[in-house]
Order: sequence, then C-alpha cells, then structure tokens
Amino acid sequence: MDRVQIGAISLAVVLLVLSVWLAPSAPTGPVAPQPTAQAGSAPTEPSPVVPPAPEQPETAVTAPAAPEVARRTTKLSNGQVELLVDNQGGAVRSIALLKYADRVPRSDVPVQPVELVTMGQTGVLLSSLGDADYPGVERARFDVVEETPAKVVHRLRWGGSQVTRTLELDESGYGGSLWVKVENLGSEPVRPSFEIQLFGQDGDISAPDHFQNFSLVASVDGSVQRKPLLSIGKPGWFSSLFGGSSQPSVTRYAPPVDWVGVDSQYFLLAVIPDDAAKSWAAYEPIGINSGRSVLGFPYNAGAGVSELPPGQQLERHYRLFFGPKVGELVSAVDPRLESAAIVGWVWVQPLVHVFASTLKWFHDVLIPNYGVAIILITILLRLAVFPLNQRAMRSMKRMSVIAPEMKVIQEKYKEDPARLQQEMMALYRRQGMNPLTAMGGGCIPMLIQMPFMIALYYALQSSIELRHAPFALWITDLSSPENLFSIAGLPIRPLPLLMGVAMIAQQWLTPSTQDAQQKQMMLMMSGVFILVFYQFPSGLVLYWLVSTLLGILQQVMVNQQPIPAKA
Repeated sequence: MDRVQIGAISLAVVLLVLSVWLAPSAPTGPVAPQPTAQAGSAPTEPSPVVPPAPEQPETAVTAPAAPEVARRTTKLSNGQVELLVDNQGGAVRSIALLKYADRVPRSDVPVQPVELVTMGQTGVLLSSLGDADYPGVERARFDVVEETPAKVVHRLRWGGSQVTRTLELDESGYGGSLWVKVENLGSEPVRPSFEIQLFGQDGDISAPDHFQNFSLVASVDGSVQRKPLLSIGKPGWFSSLFGGSSQPSVTRYAPPVDWVGVDSQYFLLAVIPDDAAKSWAAYEPIGINSGRSVLGFPYNAGAGVSELPPGQQLERHYRLFFGPKVGELVSAVDPRLESAAIVGWVWVQPLVHVFASTLKWFHDVLIPNYGVAIILITILLRLAVFPLNQRAMRSMKRMSVIAPEMKVIQEKYKEDPARLQQEMMALYRRQGMNPLTAMGGGCIPMLIQMPFMIALYYALQSSIELRHAPFALWITDLSSPENLFSIAGLPIRPLPLLMGVAMIAQQWLTPSTQDAQQKQMMLMMSGVFILVFYQFPSGLVLYWLVSTLLGILQQVMVNQQPIPAKA
C-alpha cells in the first residue's frame, strides 16, 4: 500500500470520527407524536425519534393564515373523575381519579388523586386525522366554542375543512364520550383517517404512585393483547447477557378491534370505537419504557370512506373509560370492557370470583382488616384440602419407613427393570400399601389443590380493595412489598424471610425418601422462594406464610400418629 492510499484511508477515518463527534445527539425526553398512517391504509412503522412538525405542512392542503389562538385548558369533573383538556390538539393533560389516593396516607406527605396521564407534556386522547390532508392537526390549537362543567367543544379550520372535537364526561362514574367530526367545506375531496392516540411511560418502581404491570393493551377480536411498558426499548434478559439491544418495533392488529388502552394492575384508560369491524390498533414504542396505543379507522380503502366529497361530513364516536378495573364499573360504561377486568385462566375464573367475594365479605362483615381476611380465607382453604393433605402426608410417612427395603431392591435389581418392578409391587403388598398411593400419594393431592391455590393468587392480585390496605405494625399496604427498614439501600422484609424459615422447617419435618443431595437441593429451593417472594405484594406473602405454618401444624400431627395399617 503506497503513501497516497494510506493518506486517503487516514483522512476518511478522521472525517468519520469528526462526523460522529459533531453530530447532534438525539433528544432524551418524551417524543412528540408523529403523523401516522394515511387514510385507507394500515399503520406503518414509525421512526423511533420524531422530528418537530414543520411550520407549514408541505402538502396540497394547508391551514390558512389565521390569528394565533391563545392556549387554554378546560377542567371537566363529575365528582369521580377530573380532566384537564388542552385546546392544543385537544390533548387531555390530566386524568385524576378523585376517590383513589396515589400513595399510602402519611402525616408528613399529603396524598394526591391517582393520575392516569403519565406523560403530561404529550397527554392522551390526541385526535389525529392522518398525514394525507391533515398533517400535524393533533398539534394545532383549537378554538374553544363551548364549555360546561362536564363538556368541552373544540373547533379548528384546517384548509377547506372544519374539525370539531367534543369531549364529555358521564353524569357519574368513570365513563365519557368523544366525538370527532370532519366537515368538508372546500371544493375538493379530503381524506381523513381517524386515529386516537394514548401514551404511557413506566415510572420508577420506588415511586409511591408507580403503576404495577403497566402495559399497552388492546382487545382484538375478543382476545386481550398486552405489551408491558417496562419491556419497551430494553433488550431481553438473554440478549442483555451478550450486550444486545432492543430495536423499536411496531405491533399492528387488523380489525376487529373492540377497544384500545393503557392499563395497570388496578386501573385502565380505554377507548372503544363505534365500529369495531373497521378499526385497527397498533402499539408503537417511543422511548425507553414508553409507548403509545393507537386506535385507527378505516383499516383499508374498502373498509370505509376513503374520500370525503365537498359539502359532506363524517363523524366518529368513541366511548371512554378512565378508572379502576372493577367488573361492575367497566361494564356500566361498556360491556365490551369486561374482558379488561378478567384475571386468570378461564378454568379458574369462577374460583377467582368466589375467593374475591369471600375476601370482601370477611372484611365487610366480620372484621375490617384485609390482612385478617387473608388469614381467614387461607384457613378455610387449608380446611377444604385437609383430607387430601392428610392422605399425602401419611403416604410419605409410610414411604419413609420402607425406604431402606426399597433401596436394597433398587440396588439388587437395577439391571433388570422388569424384576425390579415385580419386587417393588410385592413390597407394597406386604406393607398393605396401594401401589397408586405409594407412587403418587404426594403428587396427586398437590395437583388437585393447584386450581385453588392459583385462583386465590389471582384473587389477591386483582382485588383493588387490597391497594393501600394496612394489616398491622409495619405492613401498611397489602398490595405492595413490605419494608420494615433498609440496610445500605436493601429493604428488610420479615414476611418472606419468615416464609423461607417456615418452608425449611416443613421440609425438615416431612418424612422423605430423598438422599442427602436431594435434600440439599430442596434447601436451596427454599432460598430461591425467598428471592422470588421478596418482590411480591405483602398480601400474597402473608397468604403463603400462613399456609406453610398450617402445613407444619398438620405435619406435626401426622408425625405423632402411629403408622396406619393401610395408606
């Protein structure tokens, strides 16, 4: 390689370094919404960073010069919900749930209502009309033409069109309605593509108003689809081990779309279209732990009006829900939202309802403490499965007695499986044991109990009554992990620690045929359980601790009894 080639390569490297060093950095704050799909088409994949809108849209239809409209915010309220509606794009900057506090009440920190808008600068419920003839209309300032305590009407002249946006709260409850109307006052056809955009950003897990399981959500053809906000913009666990990164991607859903929203463990913000059969949905990442749900209409040119002729108008109506995910409350707004409040698999949902109702009954009728209610329902569940557990424990005890003989037979006939099976059956007959009980005595009762345990887990997870509900002493919120105190930033949580000790005690008391290595593995599993339950809500850990203690009590009773003649 001669000096000319070396010099050219060196110059290229220097220019490359300078171009990277001098390039402007990408913005780190929330990204402004970008123009989305054209009318008559499915949503297209957006760029993860959206440039600001040009002062004059470069299209055939442009907004005429007009006096600057003053920015204005309207407050709407019906006693349960309070909205702050901006005339810039009609964005809702705040949705406060007046009956729900954002944190556990404390004397030194005043509580505030739960706030469903997590990206205040962007807001939610933006109305976009696509980028064909209405680019940037969601950022334009509307005239406020009507205001009442529960209703606001915004109007905008855009080229030859007039856009009217009406937002109204229900008289009571957690519902509302949104109307978006486009009137073609010009001489040429226009192509509106109706879209409603919802935004969400997952907050710090240590924040008192942090939403658990915060997700973009949509009901597509009756099936609820979720995208956790915490996963957006981050590599997966396996990929992160090798320095991988998560590339922004768009998830699109074709019609029918029943509703689109942003939800958490206890709360939901949702938009229901007036024509699900022609509505599409999309999840779009816009930054780390943040994204937007889009509800659009129409899906393609054959599914609805692709052009609006001169002198014609087109209006879309949406039902809105902003509130707690309680079955009767969401159903009162729109029955299609019932799927948002359903938790657990279909086959355990009846049991979930039974446990949730029983939990509430204990609290309302017997004692007004949900911690005590959890203890009572755990006792009831253990009593219901007592016979199954008793049979399993007795079987394990008998198995531990014949374990030495079993080991001799296994060693003697390990090369002859048929003879080994024959001798084991003979041993069971001599001891008066049922072979099925001997082989599955410990597993079958546990499998029978699993639906009850899973149903109670979902009932505790979904019951909004546990949110900020105190139990006793330092346990002030059964819906979140406890925190007695911290050491070097590490929270000390007695419940999962006590649960781990109880599990070890239960293993020690349980007669077993396991060898030393297997027992060591079981001991390690107790440590894993402590780590897993360390981040669980204290109500769930309380249930598991009480259940384990009751299991220890039953095991002690079985151990003190003589070995029965038959298993």
